[in-house]
Amino acid sequence: MTIHILRHGLPLCRFNVGLPANWPEGHYWVDKPADANCKDCIRQAVATAAAEASYVDASYDERLCERCAKPYRGPALYCSLVCAVADAGGSSQ
Repeated sequence: MTIHILRHGLPLCRFNVGLPANWPEGHYWVDKPADANCKDCIRQAVATAAAEASYVDASYDERLCERCAKPYRGPALYCSLVCAVADAGGSSQ
């Protein structure tokens, strides 16, 4: 069984561009990277989170990291690549 991360209606790994209802048997989807097991989807989620985490804009209100609760500014859910990777189930080392 392969569990993909779905974003904007498509799996991040792009193994299939059809609707999830039409995916081959054994392929499922989740919204949270921590619940996925598709390595390509996880890799893409980490890359996306890293790009978002590196972008800081003073126009953003301060928020708390989804993983470590550290305050930061920006559009990402995480304060750093380390937190994004850890939440995606990977290792930053």
